[in-house]
Amino acid sequence: MVQLTHKQTDVGSVLHDGSCLLQQTSLSDDERRTVDNQLTLLSNLWEELRLKAMDRQARFARSSLAVCTQSYSLFVKQTDCQTTTIFIRHIGSNTQNSVVKEKRIQTKKRDENYKTSITGGARRTATSLIETTTCYH
Repeated sequence: MVQLTHKQTDVGSVLHDGSCLLQQTSLSDDERRTVDNQLTLLSNLWEELRLKAMDRQARFARSSLAVCTQSYSLFVKQTDCQTTTIFIRHIGSNTQNSVVKEKRIQTKKRDENYKTSITGGARRTATSLIETTTCYH
């Protein structure tokens, strides 16, 4: 997408030059139609490429978010299991239930906070993506 953004100026320049060429009175009707057809083709192909690139970037962002969320969930589960095992080994049976419950509450809060931050990051990325693409319409 970044590469396309850099090339947008070049494509815009070609379209502008083509428009200037169409305004010249020295062109025949046949030449005018040919230039106009080429400009339309370039514009349509550029827009198609840009839309495909945006779609690909959005799919990549969704996939990345899913992988991050899965990795974090797995990490939290493993950490929770390891922490629970350690507490059970080292804390007496009278206090283990309350400590384990407290640790699970903390883990759930941490998991919720992480999911919120991931979702917020994805939302900011999507918003940025939408704002970036609307600038070129």
